Order: sequence, then C-alpha cells, then structure tokens
Amino acid sequence: KNVATTEDADGAVMRVNFVTPETPAQEKMFPPLEDPSVMFAKEISLRSRDSKHLQLIMKSIRECQKKYKDHCSTPGGFTPSAPLQPRRGPQIQMTNLLIRPVVGRGRILGTLSAQQNGFRWFSQGQPPVEILFTNVKHAIVQIAHSDNIVLLHFCLKQPIMVNKKR
Repeated sequence: KNVATTEDADGAVMRVNFVTPETPAQEKMFPPLEDPSVMFAKEISLRSRDSKHLQLIMKSIRECQKKYKDHCSTPGGFTPSAPLQPRRGPQIQMTNLLIRPVVGRGRILGTLSAQQNGFRWFSQGQPPVEILFTNVKHAIVQIAHSDNIVLLHFCLKQPIMVNKKR
C-alpha cells in the first residue's frame, strides 16, 4: 500500500503498510482463510542503523509499485491486439444474438459477424466486441435440439476490454 522512512539519532525506521481485507470490496481480492487463527499483517516496522540501506529498499519498493500500477493502468494489463481484418467475399453473420456478460444496460440483441482473423459482435448504440481467433483457447457450440437457445461459448487465452471492463 505505502512505505515511509523516518530518521532518528540511532538510524532509521521504515514503516510498510499492506493492503488488507478491511472492506467487502477488498475482501474479494483475498482468498478466504481456512484457519481462523491466521491473520493478515496490516503494517510492519523495520529499524536499521544504516539509513542509506533503508532508503535503497524504499526506492526499490516504490519502483515495484510503479511497475505494478503501470501494468494495471494499461487496458486489462495487456497490450492491445491487432485490429480485425474485414472478410473478403460474402459476409457470414448470425443475427439476434445476446452476449454475456451483458454489454451496457440490459439484454441487447446484436449481430455476430465472422471477419478474416476473428469475430465482431455489434449492436446499434453499443461499442463492438472483437475476439481474435488467436485469442480463443476453446470454442464450444451447443446446437438447439428442443430449445430456442444455441450456445456459442469462447474460452479466451487473455481477457478482453469491453466498456473499460475486463
């Protein structure tokens, strides 16, 4: 979470505060503990006579935090993929499809079109969802025999960004 050093006559003290599951939102980041006697460390204080060494440690911790924040600030923590290339020849499309997780508000019907190197789901007034073939780990199709629902499920290698969400 953060780190700070203070100097005194005998040397220096470095205080490190950790992120702990204090709120319900933060509890989702941490796995549940099986042993009720186990706790999370909230903070730790380290004392050293060599203040330069603690300054060096603090600098390396802050560089690590910066790298982590830079990694998290990029969309989804990964580099943007190549753009979809339009398909040559006749368009292959499936219409009146719902996408999950829900994009935008409520259930919105859209169209899934096959491109040269992936799929694009689009609907009027909604941002398109693009899935590259190279990002698909598994594709599962469940044909409707006695049901109106055909299931097309993609397991992805890397998460994609939809409305600034993974």
